Amino acid sequence: LKHIDKLLTKRIKLANNYKKLFSGIKGVQLNPLLEEGRCCRSCSCDKPSCVHSYQTFAVFVENRDLIMKELRANGIEVQIGTYSLHMHRAFQNNPLVEIKGEMNNSKWCYDHALALPLFDDLTFEQQEIIVNELKKLV
Repeated sequence: LKHIDKLLTKRIKLANNYKKLFSGIKGVQLNPLLEEGRCCRSCSCDKPSCVHSYQTFAVFVENRDLIMKELRANGIEVQIGTYSLHMHRAFQNNPLVEIKGEMNNSKWCYDHALALPLFDDLTFEQQEIIVNELKKLV
């Protein structure tokens, strides 16, 4: 924990760089809260203790699985950006779980969210390569 401030500062700089690099790229959608600079819907973000940790930097794209396959083939390790828990088999036909509604937003996010590389040693130059490769695919 003694390094947490340094680590968070680096992640925030990397996340802000991704946001800048994706500005104006058609076919790539950022999380609306990231575009607004907010960490969550209920926060006004004026509190010093309110810092987005950017545990993941995900974007939304069409054809996520194809894009993920192509990026990985080019040496860029990307992941599914989020999972739709109601679709997980642990929640299916489980008498302890009651799923109400269609969960359309959850399903859409699962189908479109792509988690991009974000780690302490990532450089701005590497981010440019990632964004340029993704741009070719959308």
